[in-house]
Amino acid sequence: MANQLGTPLWQFVGSTFMGWMEESLGELSRQESLLNRWNVFPVADGDTGHNMVLTLKGAVDSMRQTPSVALPVVLSRIAEGALMEARGNSGVILSQLLWGFSQANGNKAVWNATDLKHAFRRAAVRARHQVTNPVEGTILTVADAIAEEIRDDVDLGQCLAGAIEVGDRVLKETRHLVPHMRGSAMVDAGGLGYVVILRGWLTAIQGQGQAVGVPNVTAVSEIVDENRFSSEAVENYYDVQALLYQFHCEDPVEQLGDRLAQVGDSLVIAPGADAIKIHIHTSRPVELIRALTDIGDVRQMEWLDMRPQVEDHRREVSRLRIVADSRLHPLFEALHEVLDLDRGMDEPDTLWIGASRPLTSAIGVASVGLAGQLALEYIQGESWDSNRVHMLERLAAMKVWRVQRASKGFTVSALTFSEVQDLKAWLILQLEPYGITTIYLSHRARREEAVFWQETLSAELVQVPTLDPWMEIVWQP
Repeated sequence: MANQLGTPLWQFVGSTFMGWMEESLGELSRQESLLNRWNVFPVADGDTGHNMVLTLKGAVDSMRQTPSVALPVVLSRIAEGALMEARGNSGVILSQLLWGFSQANGNKAVWNATDLKHAFRRAAVRARHQVTNPVEGTILTVADAIAEEIRDDVDLGQCLAGAIEVGDRVLKETRHLVPHMRGSAMVDAGGLGYVVILRGWLTAIQGQGQAVGVPNVTAVSEIVDENRFSSEAVENYYDVQALLYQFHCEDPVEQLGDRLAQVGDSLVIAPGADAIKIHIHTSRPVELIRALTDIGDVRQMEWLDMRPQVEDHRREVSRLRIVADSRLHPLFEALHEVLDLDRGMDEPDTLWIGASRPLTSAIGVASVGLAGQLALEYIQGESWDSNRVHMLERLAAMKVWRVQRASKGFTVSALTFSEVQDLKAWLILQLEPYGITTIYLSHRARREEAVFWQETLSAELVQVPTLDPWMEIVWQP
C-alpha cells in the first residue's frame, strides 16, 4: 500500500521484523499440535511442531535481548538464537533459513520488497546447502519455490501474501514427492510450519493497517490416513544434536560432512559465527562422539532415543476436538480436547459449534445441544472417514427445538405459548415414543424448572452456561 507519492506507508526496519517474529511465534505455537500429528518424515516421531516452536522461541528470546533495533543487529540476534536453541531436523533447518535472512543485503537498515525476495533466496540456498542429502517434498522444496516465484515489484505486504500463496500450492504437491505420504492427503510438516511462520509475518503487517487476504495454510488438511505410519523399525534410532566450537582443523564443515555421513542420516550441519550445530540420526554413538571430538570441542550435546516416541505416535488414538466459545469448554473438556474459536482449524476429528465459515473436513453444528449429542456418536480408534459419515447420518436424523423465554411466555418454532402447560402439551406431541430426548437448559433456569422439564419429557438434562436459547431439546432415534 502506498500514498499518492508512491512512498510506502511503513518500512521494513529492525522494529518491523521484531513485530513479525513475535506474531509468527504465536501463530506457530497455535499450530504446534497439527504439525506434530503430520510429522511422518524423516521419522514419524510426532515432534516437528514442538521442535520448530522451541527453535523459533530461541530466536525471539535472543531478539528481545538485543540492545539495538537496527535491522542488521536484530537479524543477527535472531539467527544466533535460533541456532543455539535449534531442535530436531526441522528446527535446525529453520535456523538455517533464518541465518540466510541475516546474511542477506549486507548492513542495509531498511528493506523493500526486492530486499525481501533476496532474503528468501539466500535463506533457501543456505538451508539446502547445509542438508547433506536433501529430499524433495520437504521444507527445502517449499523454501525454494517461494524464493523463486514471489514478485518484488509490489509492496512488502503483497510480496508476503504471494509467498504464502506459493507455499500453499507447493505444500499440496509435497504429498506426491515424499514416499511416506504418497496416496494420503498429508503435506510435509516442516514445510507447513514454514508457511505458518510467514502467515504470522503477514498477520503482523495487517496489524499495521495493510488489509491483505491470508490464505488458510491448513486448507490442505483434508482426510488424514490414521494408518499412515510404517511398521518398520527405526534404523538410526538416536536423534542427536550437538554444538561444536574450538575447531581442530582448517575446514570443520567439510570434515564433519565426510565423517558424519558414515555414521548416520538426516544430517544437517549448521555453521554459526563461532560454533557449528549438528543434527543427525544414528545408531552408532561411539563413532559419532569420536568424529565430533576429533574435529572440535563439544559445548552441548543432546540424545533422544526415538523408538519409544515413534511407538507412541504409531499407537496414538484419534481424539475428538471440540471448537467452541470458551464458556462451553467445561461441558466437554473432561472427555475431549477443547479449543477456542480462534484456534480451531478445519481438520479431521473436529466438531465446531457455531463455525463462521464453511467446513470441508470438520463437522459444524449450530448449537451446543447438537454438539453434545453428536460428540456421543464419535468412536475413538475409528478413522475420521468412518466417524464423519456415521456422525453426519446421526445428525440428519436428529430433531431439535429451541425454546426462548419471552415476556409473555415462551416462543418456539415461530409459535408463542403463554402458559407452560400449553408448551408442555405441544412438545409432547412433537416427540416420538422411541428415541433419546436430551434437554439442554440454561444455567439461569430455577431448579424446579429443571426438574419439571426432565420429568415431563422423560429426558436427560444438561445445564449449560448460556442464555440463548433458554432451553434446547434434542431428539434422536
